[in-house]
Amino acid sequence: MSEKKKIVLKGITKRFPGVTVIDNMDLDIMDRDFTTLLGPSGCGKTTTLRIIAGLEQPDEGEIWIDDRLVFSAKRGINLPAVERKVGLIFQSYALWPHMTVFQNVSFGLEGTMSKAEISKRVKESLANVQMEEYVQRYPSELSGGQQQRVAVARMLAAQPEILLMDEPLSNLDAKLRMQMRAELKRMHNDMNVTVVYVTHDQEEALTLSTKTAVMNEGIIEQYDRPEQVYKNPATLFVADFMGNPQMNLLPVGVEPKDGATKLTFDTGESILLNRQVRAGRHILGIRPEDLTVSSQPVEHGLKGRVYAVLPAGSSVIIYASVGDTDLIIREARETVVHIDQDLWITCDQDYLNLYDQETKKLVG
Repeated sequence: MSEKKKIVLKGITKRFPGVTVIDNMDLDIMDRDFTTLLGPSGCGKTTTLRIIAGLEQPDEGEIWIDDRLVFSAKRGINLPAVERKVGLIFQSYALWPHMTVFQNVSFGLEGTMSKAEISKRVKESLANVQMEEYVQRYPSELSGGQQQRVAVARMLAAQPEILLMDEPLSNLDAKLRMQMRAELKRMHNDMNVTVVYVTHDQEEALTLSTKTAVMNEGIIEQYDRPEQVYKNPATLFVADFMGNPQMNLLPVGVEPKDGATKLTFDTGESILLNRQVRAGRHILGIRPEDLTVSSQPVEHGLKGRVYAVLPAGSSVIIYASVGDTDLIIREARETVVHIDQDLWITCDQDYLNLYDQETKKLVG
C-alpha cells in the first residue's frame, strides 16, 4: 500500500443529546488501503463513515482528504459531500425499478459529459464488476448479488478516488456474500481506489481489509492489520469481540520464575510460560484453535470435562469445564470425544496473550 495519507481524522467528536457517539477520534487511512470500521451495533462506525462523507457534521475536530482540509470545527470549514470526491453505497441497492442496468449506472452522469463518454464510462464500470452482459436488463430480472454489483458499478462510474461502503452485503445470503467479497477484493486490487467499509461481520473485516479499526462506544480500541487484530488483540474488548467461537479468557496469577513466567489458574494448576511478564493478576487469552486435547494426562495440561460437542464440517467444537471456567476448543474433524469425558487441554504458547486485569490492555 501507499505511504500517502488519503483520509485523516483529527480529534473528531460527535455528540447527540445525552450521548457522545464519537469521542476524540484520530484515524489515518492510507492511499489505496481497504479499511474496515468494525464493531457492534451502536459503536459509532456508521456515524464515522457519514462524517467522512460530509453527511454528518462533527462537533469537534478536523478532516483532511488528499491533504485538503474539508472540515474544521474551529475554522468553520465544512465542504459538502459533492465536493469531497467520495462514492457512497449502502445496504439498500437503491436501483430505479423502471430503468435498465445501463440507465441506472448512467443516471448520475447525464448532463456532465457527452453520450459517447457516458456509454464508455458505463461499460467500463460494468466490466469492473463483471456485469457488462446485463446492460439491458431491469433490476427485477437480476439476483440480489447482481443488483448489488450494479449499485457498485453506478458508484464507480463517477470515478471517485474514495469508496465509502456501509454494510453493502448484509442483505445477501451467505453464498452471495462470499461471492461479493471476492468481487470487492478483486475490484480493490485492480483499481486505484481507497475503500472505507463499515461492517459488524468479523469475517468480512478479516478477509477484505488491509487495515481494521475495531470500535467500541465511540473509540477505536485497535487499528492494525487484520491478522494482527486477530492474533494479538490489544484489549480485552477486542479479544472477546473478535473470533467465532470467541477467545477463551481465564483469570491467572502471574509470577516470574527463573527467566520465565509461572501462570497459576484458579484450579491450582499451573503452566510455565517461556517469556517474561510482570507479576500480578492477569487474564489469559487463547483462541479455540490454539488448544489441543488429549484423552490421557499430559504435562502442563489442564484437566477438563466435556459437556458439549458440536461438529462443524471442517472441524469439531468442544466445550469443556475446567473448574468453574468453560473452555472452547476447535479440533480437527477426525477428533472423537464424548460428553462427560475427561480431557487434558494444552495450549500453543506462541498464540497466548495476557491482559492486565485492571487496564484490560495487552501486556504480553
